[in-house]
Amino acid sequence: MKKLLMIAVVIAAAMSANAQEKGTFAAGLRGGVQITKLEIQGLGIKETSNRFGIGAFGQYSLTNHWRVDLEGIYHPKKDGVSDFSLGLYFQYLFNVTEDFKIYPLLGYGFSFIQQEGEKSDTDSGIQLGLGLQYNLKNNWFVAGEYRYQPGIFGDAHSPMLSVGYRF
Repeated sequence: MKKLLMIAVVIAAAMSANAQEKGTFAAGLRGGVQITKLEIQGLGIKETSNRFGIGAFGQYSLTNHWRVDLEGIYHPKKDGVSDFSLGLYFQYLFNVTEDFKIYPLLGYGFSFIQQEGEKSDTDSGIQLGLGLQYNLKNNWFVAGEYRYQPGIFGDAHSPMLSVGYRF
């Protein structure tokens, strides 16, 4: 099901890219907190974990409204666990004003997890969210996003802040 949804998103973005002219490139730094609420009822496990992450992103505007965002975020070791996550997101920009944008996002995240004393593992899933972007002077911009990643055993909530430069 996840693969079919991702294929549908890619096809929709590709169709939109043909309808309008291409835009620009952007790159920058991104960081935030990942709040994971883990609940496994059969085992009686209920816990919440907060982890800070920092990384970089690159964006390419497919059209005047559609863009793709690729990021890499590193979560340093906490409680014996660290990970590096890659995310690919499609965003649709609503231009509230010339400098202020709102955008829903849909993407897929993939994490490489390292736990102390155990084998490495991977995890992945769909991510949904909403972002706000404000364009500063000289091609600089700041953005804030909220992301929700439904999981098999728990749910992750991630507020993120970004600063970037548009080329």
